Amino acid sequence: MAANIQTVRDLICSQEDYPGTTKSPREIKRKTGISQSSIRRIAKRDLHLKTFRRREVQVLSDADACKRLIACKQLKKRLTKQKLYRTWFSDEKVFTAQTQSNPQNDRLYADVKLKRDVSAKHLLKGRKHFSQSVMVSVAVSKLGKTDLVFVQPGAKINSVYYCDNVLERGLLPDIRRLSNDDFLFQQDGAPAHHSRHTVAYLRSCVPEFIEPENWPPNNPDLNPVDYSVWGALQQMVYRHKISDIDQLKRVLINCWAQTEPRHIKQSNRSVAKATGDGYQGTWCSCGISSKLNACALISLLFVFYCMMNKN
Repeated sequence: MAANIQTVRDLICSQEDYPGTTKSPREIKRKTGISQSSIRRIAKRDLHLKTFRRREVQVLSDADACKRLIACKQLKKRLTKQKLYRTWFSDEKVFTAQTQSNPQNDRLYADVKLKRDVSAKHLLKGRKHFSQSVMVSVAVSKLGKTDLVFVQPGAKINSVYYCDNVLERGLLPDIRRLSNDDFLFQQDGAPAHHSRHTVAYLRSCVPEFIEPENWPPNNPDLNPVDYSVWGALQQMVYRHKISDIDQLKRVLINCWAQTEPRHIKQSNRSVAKATGDGYQGTWCSCGISSKLNACALISLLFVFYCMMNKN
């Protein structure tokens, strides 16, 4: 028994300085012959281990991490409470007509003894090889939200299309109306966003915007649309059975009309909770090991969190 405990201890935990080397109970069983029930019992009762679900995070190169730190420090100085209140965060996302589901939660309960006794029409779920899709753009701030902007199917999303259709005829009219033409515009680093044509357009058509070089690279955790709003909208959309692209658009419009700003607030509460006391230690979920990088990001998010929860 003691030998089994030592074997499980050596295999079930990641080796020091080598994260990801842990083995699952199934892999340990295959390697050692110890049953999975015994492995789980040893881990819980003898080793007193707790299990935690892994999360996928953005991986940053050393160069990106350095750029991100510098950009975040600049944004902290630039985004005062008044400016942050009037900052519009924008993003794009592709939605498919094929309903998405989590296979871990997609279960069928049946009063039978064997799986073969279940009718195939209940057990099998069809999936198209290629599903119709539509790209949607949106912007949100403390002041409100824009209408959804649908990208034309097959359109080449270059800087000209982005400026003429997504911005000028799409997002900016709503932003100007809700902000009284006093706002700061944010966009990510997509090629159409940081081209010279787009930058020149923004310089002439918006009061202020965050320049491409001043927005941290690879930063979905800094944009509430990316890490909060899209997820909330996606959950609402895929509760419906969608048959084609036209129905998908109708469902998107209806669900977006029901989306409340509380989704952004909840996301910021989660970020604040995940970071603990906020300014101490490393924020590992960012994929950055430097404490300075973590503090810069946490400070920026903490200010945004306070603004979104301000009554």
